[in-house]
Amino acid sequence: MGVFTNIEAALNTRLATLGSLPSVDWPNTKFTPVQGTLFLRPTIMPAAGSPATLSGAYLHKGLYQIDVFCPLNKGVATLTGWLDAINALFTGTKTLTAGSDTIFVQDVSIGKTDRQEGWYVGFITIQYICYS
Repeated sequence: MGVFTNIEAALNTRLATLGSLPSVDWPNTKFTPVQGTLFLRPTIMPAAGSPATLSGAYLHKGLYQIDVFCPLNKGVATLTGWLDAINALFTGTKTLTAGSDTIFVQDVSIGKTDRQEGWYVGFITIQYICYS
């Protein structure tokens, strides 16, 4: 497998270990959300890489964003609880491995919350790097 496949596999595999994992809208899969039912949507956003060493190693970096969709008009506790759980999941493990690649979690941050088409949505972003 290639480095990009390994990065996404490592991050998705880690997310899948979240206790009581709700429905997940995984990339490029058929998913129909059920109104009033919480679900997650992960997205990987690679950033520009760069040469890392004179011996040819390359630095890959990017963001792994997880959107949390909660039922609207139910308060903020459910959303913030899931954001906290995802934060703990990714800050508790700073290295992830898939294939021959090791992915390093650099930072985890919570973004803006908003109403979107019948959902109360927030997101958490995991900043990662990987040398190949």
